[in-house]
Amino acid sequence: MHRCFTVLGLLAALSASTEHALGAVSVSLTPSIAAISSSGGTVTFTGSIDGDPGDALVGYDLFIDIVGLDLDDAGPISITNQVPLTAFDLPSTTLPADGRDIGFGGANLFSVPIPIDAPTDLFSFDAVFSALPIGQTFDFEFDTQAIGSGITVNGSDLDLSTDVAFSGGSVTVIPEPSPALALGLVIFHVALRVRRRCVSKR
Repeated sequence: MHRCFTVLGLLAALSASTEHALGAVSVSLTPSIAAISSSGGTVTFTGSIDGDPGDALVGYDLFIDIVGLDLDDAGPISITNQVPLTAFDLPSTTLPADGRDIGFGGANLFSVPIPIDAPTDLFSFDAVFSALPIGQTFDFEFDTQAIGSGITVNGSDLDLSTDVAFSGGSVTVIPEPSPALALGLVIFHVALRVRRRCVSKR
């Protein structure tokens, strides 16, 4: 009887070790800057993944949505420079036909799994902003409900609702620095450099 319980305990431990706890894998989207001038500009976003020791990424299909905004040619944001950053079997990048989401993924699983026991960059893209009203905020979030979304780790498809913790990124439109402020900053830096030069000569 004791031997039976020991075997059952080992099987339970093995089963638990092959499953991911809530949010054991994290996927994040990080903007290069969190605020942009009202006159517009470009923000680079980087998507990365982080898992537990021993985890290896075998494939993924991820979609990003700009909340409350449909991407189109006349919109305030355009997406350019979609670049996969994984080292093996670079997945293709796609922009779905409905124009709503930014998509990254590949038709095939990686032939060489990618270790993700440390934060690993998956992809990047540029969001080009046109002139916009001050105070407006744009939230870029992973759309886990998009058809085809998935992450495969250690040969198993993860449950995106329980096994993965997703975090997006936001960009807020702020006033453009006034010419007077810009001039003041230039004068300040020139004066600071002159003062340091004088001190060094003493």
